[in-house]
Amino acid sequence: MAVVKKKSKPVVTKKVSDNQLQVMAEKALADFKEAAEDRYNRAMKVYEAQDNETKDALDRMIDLLSGIARKRMWVAPSRGSEHRAVVLLPDQVIRQNMTYMAVEILKDLAQMDVRVAGFKFPEGLCLVCSTEIKPKKKRKK
Repeated sequence: MAVVKKKSKPVVTKKVSDNQLQVMAEKALADFKEAAEDRYNRAMKVYEAQDNETKDALDRMIDLLSGIARKRMWVAPSRGSEHRAVVLLPDQVIRQNMTYMAVEILKDLAQMDVRVAGFKFPEGLCLVCSTEIKPKKKRKK
C-alpha cells in the first residue's frame, strides 16, 4: 500500500507596513491587558476568601509562575508571517495572569479532591467564572 502525502497549503502572508504592525501590536497589548485585568479580578475574589496559610501557598505559586513566564508576545499580521512585532509585557500584567493561573490550579486540584493548604472555593461564586450566584427567592404558596 502506497502512502500518499497531502500537499500542504501555501502560507498566505499579508503585507503590512511597520506603522500598521505597530498599531496591531498596541491593540494586541491593550486587549491582553484588559483580559488580564478581568481574570485578575475574578481570581482575587477567590484569593481574598482564603486563610493566611492558603494565601501564602498562592503567593509562592504566583512568584514561581511569574519567574518562569514569558515576558513578551509576538504579533503578526497572519499565521506564518515572518514580519512580526515583539511586544514586551509589563510585570504587573504578568503577575495578574499568574495570580489567575495559581487560583485556577488550586481550584482544579480541589475538584479532584487534592487539597493544598486550606484552599476552599468560596460558596456563592460560580466555579467556572467566579461571578456571584444569587440564591433564588422562595415562592409563596
